[in-house]
Amino acid sequence: ALCQDAAGHVDWRSAQDLTWCSSRHFLLNNMPEFDLYFLPPAATVEGESMLDDNIAFALMAWHASGLEPKPPPQVAFAYLLP
Repeated sequence: ALCQDAAGHVDWRSAQDLTWCSSRHFLLNNMPEFDLYFLPPAATVEGESMLDDNIAFALMAWHASGLEPKPPPQVAFAYLLP
């Protein structure tokens, strides 16, 4: 399913910030194909799968981080989300 924000469909490649939609789009487009068919249910957040748990924890870390300036979102996608 496509994730949307107020501006329309979200694409992680042009994201200006780490958001739920941009993170979900990144993970769904970069995870191994096998994993797309085996996503256990969410354990800690109200979501569809553990993918949602992963995004929630990554966003909490991103927002709690004292890094200034924050790294570009593409760095966070590659190193914080997986």
